[in-house]
Amino acid sequence: MALNPQRTEPATKKISAQHKRLWGALSEFIHKSGGWLISSPGEKYLRVEVERGSSLPMKLTEFGYDVRSAGVSTRVTSNGLLPTEFISFTLPK
Repeated sequence: MALNPQRTEPATKKISAQHKRLWGALSEFIHKSGGWLISSPGEKYLRVEVERGSSLPMKLTEFGYDVRSAGVSTRVTSNGLLPTEFISFTLPK
């Protein structure tokens, strides 16, 4: 017997095939451009970590995304500490 028979499972988000393809293509592009996509797969709001001074934010802006600064950090790599910054943008509907 369930502890709370009234309780229902939370609704899962439906993600369109187009959204999945766009997310996957952006993930690959960001990785090949030296960035790290740190948002969960399928998320609408993307957060990316890039090396400070990277041209990736400008490239994404040229593609039409409204790229915003979202803070700075340092990433630990096999070559030592790397100064980074976070950027964020939203995928279209």
